[in-house]
Amino acid sequence: MSVHSQEELDAIAFQLNMRPRKRFDFKCPIEVMSEVMQKVLAMQYDALRQFNNRVALSSCNRPSNESFMNRLTKFLREYLGDVGVVFYTSVVIITAFVTTSVLYPDAVESTAQQILDITARKLGWMYLVATTGFVLFVLFLALSNLEAFAWARRMNRRSSRSTAGWR
Repeated sequence: MSVHSQEELDAIAFQLNMRPRKRFDFKCPIEVMSEVMQKVLAMQYDALRQFNNRVALSSCNRPSNESFMNRLTKFLREYLGDVGVVFYTSVVIITAFVTTSVLYPDAVESTAQQILDITARKLGWMYLVATTGFVLFVLFLALSNLEAFAWARRMNRRSSRSTAGWR
């Protein structure tokens, strides 16, 4: 291996990785990835176009006090269904964290390490108590008669119904 330079090894790896694959219908991985990305971009474009069309159509018939966020929420409910506030809040938090991590990886790493150190030093006992309590609670539920609890009886009645959520 020491006979070959890193550039030569990279060129060989590139040639091997760019070979057509039977599982991809004899296309190169880059071609498959390009097709996937084009489909994703087309879906995003279609969703944005639908949103813009609905906003333009509804702007003629809507009262002027309806805010952009209300229109966006209505569109997302129609497009995604009613997934709730928790989903949207989670998306915002995750997007903010990922964006911060991409833009400032060293700062996020050092902050996470500081939080881990403080948690391990100051709250290590609390972690042990919480995990022990959780394990004991799970064992209690596993070994107890669940029919004695009112919420378990309600769950059994609810699960016998024919609804989409219980299939």
